[in-house]
Amino acid sequence: MIFEISAERNASDKKTFYYDNEKNILSDSNGFVYEYPEPQIPKPVTGTGLELFHKSKEVTPFDKNTPLKKSKNVTVIKIQLGLSCNYSCDYCSQRFVERPPETSKKDIESFMSKLDNLNITEKAGLRVEFWGGEPLVYWKTLKPLAEAIAEKFSNWKNKPSFGMVTNGSLLTREICSWLYYMGFGVGLSHDGPGQHARGPDPFEDPEKKKIILEFYKIMHSQNRISFNSMMNRKNTSRKQIYDWFVNLTGDPTVPIGEGGFIDAYDEAAINSSLETKQEH
Repeated sequence: MIFEISAERNASDKKTFYYDNEKNILSDSNGFVYEYPEPQIPKPVTGTGLELFHKSKEVTPFDKNTPLKKSKNVTVIKIQLGLSCNYSCDYCSQRFVERPPETSKKDIESFMSKLDNLNITEKAGLRVEFWGGEPLVYWKTLKPLAEAIAEKFSNWKNKPSFGMVTNGSLLTREICSWLYYMGFGVGLSHDGPGQHARGPDPFEDPEKKKIILEFYKIMHSQNRISFNSMMNRKNTSRKQIYDWFVNLTGDPTVPIGEGGFIDAYDEAAINSSLETKQEH
């Protein structure tokens, strides 16, 4: 997709740019293509004493034709369990993505064996993130997989940390308890007053609301939870989002993550974006 960007420095200095997000090319209305210059390492001025404090950093330029090499020295592992989700958010970037084969418990042994090919050390640390779709759709795989990873590094004094982002609709007391004792950090995807763009609101179910708020209280005491709210043309105020969650939790220190405007990558997302200057 090519985006047209109308830029204005002042009334007499206006320009139009075009950005191709598939090829990562930025150009102007005359067809000039902008490119990053070669990095310049500043040289010390000799004879001033400043050269004693200057250490040039080695720089490795890279681009699409000369990419950097992969490394086996891993500190973060992001596991995409699959793209299935029990919601259908208006602006979801995965709505039209071709679905890969679904994961299941039978994949765990093969996955765990692959970890032996990586350089994972306690000194460097390890964070493991579980992604979907909706990760809790894959609960029967997520639970034994996380437990297998925890067991593999059980001899570490500084244990691996786990994280996930969930819409919260599938949380139960059993799952909340497991997430807590496994040491997970959890991001709850909810748009506050703009939740209608995501789908059903789990807080409209009294029992579900009670479970999530109990979970929030104990997790927030350890800084392990946040509400992740995206913004769109009908949900533009961070203040209103904050007030909504304060009213929900009774907590003025409620942590709100993300907060960016949705990306306009398809027609549905464009319809939820600010389009005119007046709207902006």
